[in-house]
Amino acid sequence: MPLITLRSAHRSIAKPIVSYLRAVEAEDKYHRLIVLIPEVQPSRPWQWLLHNQRGLILNHAIRRGTDDVVLCRLRYRLGTLAADTASTSGAPRTPDIPGAPGAPAGQSLSGYRPITSGASPAG
Repeated sequence: MPLITLRSAHRSIAKPIVSYLRAVEAEDKYHRLIVLIPEVQPSRPWQWLLHNQRGLILNHAIRRGTDDVVLCRLRYRLGTLAADTASTSGAPRTPDIPGAPGAPAGQSLSGYRPITSGASPAG
């Protein structure tokens, strides 16, 4: 899949992604689009102030601006990831995500069109 970079003059992430999704929806009405939005979930309530809310912004913009897109917000806990990395012998933990580097063989994401903030592959 080629990597597509979506550019915005005003550091907006929602408008370019929604425009791209609308174009893909209009071009291919027989496939369902799935958008994965990775987010950091801090372990303490006060840490929410330190992290932006891009996932929430994208969620609302995509729901409002598209017709038939499935959204999946992937939340990662900072404390859990830091503990997993520290518990192994210095090697970072590989996620069990199909198609990710280090993932078990035989798993792939063929047929899906993952969209991320800033850049998105198209099929």
